[in-house]
Parts: sequence; C-alpha cells; structure tokens
Amino acid sequence: MNDVDPPWDELPHNPIRFFGLEPGFQRNELKRSYTKLIKRFKPEKHPQEFQQIRAAYEQLDQQLRYGEAAAQTAPTLPVARQDSSSQTQRPPSIPTSATASPADLLQQEVQRTSADAVYLRLSQPTRKSPFEFYALAILSDVVSDNQHQRYLDWLLAGLKQHPSDASLLRLVHAMITSGALDEEMTHWLPAISESVQTDVFFQLTEPLWHRLLDQVPFDEFAELLSTCERNLRDPQIQRRCVFYLQLMRLSVFRAPTEWLTRAVALLEDNPDQLPPYLELDAEVTLALVRFRLSPNYAEFAAHPLRQAIQEAMMAYCLDSDGEGVQKVANVLVEHAGRWQEIADAFPFGGPDFHPAFEAWSWVCHDVQEKLFVPQREADWDRIHQATFQWVSKRHEQDHATVNSTTFRTMVHALLGTILFFVGTIGAIFLLIALQVQAHHITGSVLLGGLLALIVYQFCLAKQVNRLLRRRKDRQLTKLYRNFWRPRLVQFGCAQGGHFQFIRSIIAGMAETNEAKSYPVIHLLAKFSGQDTALSFYELTFLFQR
Repeated sequence: MNDVDPPWDELPHNPIRFFGLEPGFQRNELKRSYTKLIKRFKPEKHPQEFQQIRAAYEQLDQQLRYGEAAAQTAPTLPVARQDSSSQTQRPPSIPTSATASPADLLQQEVQRTSADAVYLRLSQPTRKSPFEFYALAILSDVVSDNQHQRYLDWLLAGLKQHPSDASLLRLVHAMITSGALDEEMTHWLPAISESVQTDVFFQLTEPLWHRLLDQVPFDEFAELLSTCERNLRDPQIQRRCVFYLQLMRLSVFRAPTEWLTRAVALLEDNPDQLPPYLELDAEVTLALVRFRLSPNYAEFAAHPLRQAIQEAMMAYCLDSDGEGVQKVANVLVEHAGRWQEIADAFPFGGPDFHPAFEAWSWVCHDVQEKLFVPQREADWDRIHQATFQWVSKRHEQDHATVNSTTFRTMVHALLGTILFFVGTIGAIFLLIALQVQAHHITGSVLLGGLLALIVYQFCLAKQVNRLLRRRKDRQLTKLYRNFWRPRLVQFGCAQGGHFQFIRSIIAGMAETNEAKSYPVIHLLAKFSGQDTALSFYELTFLFQR
C-alpha cells in the first residue's frame, strides 16, 4: 500500500477491500493497515484523504467492537421529483405484478400518479411494512421542505413498529455518520432512544455521542445519556458495556470522578459482556481510569516530565490510533537515556505514582504494537547470571556498611534501655528518700508514684526506640538512593534496561533460605521494588535497539 495509491473507489461501500483485508480479519490487522495509511496521508497535508480513511476505519472498528459483520449497503429507491412530461413517459420495460419488487411497483405508481399522491396514500394511519416507511422517508425529500426532519421521523416511526429491521437501522446510522444531525443532537438522541429501545441504541448512536462530547459540558452530556438510558427497555447490556468502554477512554480526563466510578463498576460487574478481542482495550482503559481516580493524580503534572507524560496519555485517549500514538512515542524517544531527569520526576520515597506507571505502561506497550516495534529480545540466562553475580558483589562490598548502620542503631537502642532502667531505679530511690524525710507520705501514695514513673519511663523508651528505627530507615534509604541506586541503574542499562526482570531476580534471591542472613539482598529487593523511577525508565527502552 505504500508503493501505490489505495483503492479510493472502494469507499465508502467496501472498506474491507480498501484496507486490503480479507473477510474474517482481526482487529489488530485493521489497526496496522490504518496506521500505515495515516502515516502516509497525514491530516495536515491530506485532510480529505485522511477523513476518508478515518471514516472507513471507524466503520469497521465499530462493527468489530460490537461483534458485527461487515455492513451491507442500504436499499435504494430511484424516486425523483416528477414533472408533467415525465409522468406521461413509460420505461421501456415495466415489470409485471408477478415479478415486480416493492420498489418497482412503487416506482410504477409514482409514474402513473405523482410523488405527492403516493406519499399521501402511504402516510395514512395503517400498519406499514419496513419498506413503506423507507419509501415515505425517501418521498419526504420530494414533498417536504424540512428534509432531514421528515426523513428521519419516518425512519424512527418505522423502527417503533419494526425495532429489529436491519435496513431501517442502517439508514438511521447513515444519517448519524453523515453529520446531518449534528446541529440538533440533543433533540435527536432522546428521539432515537424512544424508537430503538434495545441496547442496539448504543451502537447506532455512538458517533453522535462522541461528537457531542466535544460540544457540551460533561454534566449536560451525562444527564442526556441518563435520559436516553431510561427510555431503553431491553435488559441486554453487551452493547452498553462496549459503548461505555469506548466512552470512558474518551472522557477519562474530563469526566467527574463519580461518573467514572460508576462506569468502572458497570464493566467490573459484567466482565463476561466484553468480547475477548477487547480485553486489551479494557485493561488500558481501566488502568487510565485508576490513575485518574488515584489520590496523587492532582499533583502528578507538577513536574515537567510528568506533565509531558500526562499530556501524551490524554492525546492517546482522544486518538489512540493516530496523533496520540505519535505523541506517546515522542515522549519515550525524547527521554531515552535521561535517567537523572526521570529520577528527579519520580524521587525515591516521594509520592506514590504507581497507578500512573500502570496506565503509562499499558499505553506504551499498546503504542509499541501499533507502530510495529518488535518486542525486545534478550539473553535472559545471561542477565540472570549477571544479576546474581552483581548482587553477590554488592553483598560482599556493602554488608559492612549495612551492619555498621544496624550496629549503631542497636547501640543506641541499648543505651536507651539502660537509660530507662537507670531512670526508673533513680526514681525509686528518690521516692524512698522523700518518704524518709516526710513520714506523712503513705504507702499508697508511694506505690502510685512508682507506677507513674515506670509508665512514664516505659513510654519514653518506646518513643526513643521508634525514633531510632526511623533514623535507621532514613540512613538505609539514603544508602540506597546515593549509593546502590546509581549502581543499579548503571548495571540495568548494561543489561538492556530490563529492570523489571532484574528486580524479580533480586526478589527471588531474597526469598531463599541462604539469603536470610544477608541484609544487603533484602534491602536491595525492598528498595528497588519500591523505586517507581526504575519502572518509568525501563519504558524508554521500548524503542531502543
């Protein structure tokens, strides 16, 4: 497709052939073909071609997400406004009633009389076939000045009597995707929900909701959606779950947290309603929502790098197959090898940004697949052996430092304990001396005083021990941040940036019986596992070779 022009003549009726796909294609095949085309036909240079490609992609993507086969073209009825001369002319061959289709018979009637007369007859209050509603919609373009309203009114009236008619549904969907309803979306969406009272409503109107999301405040959007949902009578929710999954992706950074919480509950309560090929989409979307709902979300963008990551995720949510993908890739490429900047953005011991990493990781790996970047290969056995040797070396060189820190803490704790006993004994002698000098002090008073002193000394000792433990933790944290962390980064870069694999090896070493007496291994496993910066840094290696 990169060497020759794509078959534009296949649009809009045959998008499958346009993308060079075969019947039964997978969603990732569609995404790859789409990505190749939009790389060539960028919106700023080829706006018209880009719009055609985008519309064709959205058509197939929606059909796949909702589990639909390729849409068939809507039936056609060749009726036009008739003048006096045309009414007297006959076609060369008029089908007989035995072989004529409903469209042929209707065309004969229009030619014998007039479009207005046929329209008047069909609009009588009787039960009609789906084709008759379709004919009324077509004829309304001839006899009515308010074309779009009358056309869609008849289609919706037909769906009230025939809610499962595929032809009427395709015609309504064509009106929606054409943009003809965009100026009155808030009027037509409730009207459609009153006629299509099943979960097909979500698939049918999804393009309208996506456009409306950019035009009205979200509170107004959510209220209108709730109104439409109340009109539905079908208990089936599969299409509703698919609809909400896509809607959550588009609104994750603009919807109120209460709405997002309810939307997440819908998907988590109905995990079997999403088709298997949407599992990755669900994981990515739910990770993004968890980041949005996390306690530290408000302060995430306070650092320039974190702000760039958040903006890339926002662009990805709005366009996860085009410009958003490229923006995510740019952030990864621009910060490759810039460890210090990442360390400053995610300081060890700082706020918990693990939900942000989970979301960013899912997004980055999805972008890696969409840009056809192959998975990183590595000699895992060699990395495993190198990690074992590196940790053993760290233990040999640094166990004295750790033991010294631990020993100093134990000495301070011992001194605190001695101070406790000395203070208690001194208090006892003081009370005895006071009793000797003042004979009126009773035994109960002396006993109460002794108990009070013991409790006070005990509380003081606990506080001293707590402060000593905090001091030890601070010293060990400082040791990791200033000494082990730089060396771990240097070692991990030499192993291709596979920090997660390296950390899993260290954690496994810490769980062995032989390592119970090796504090260095336990501390390395503990601190490296908590180091979010290493996780973010590893993602920058995705596009490196």
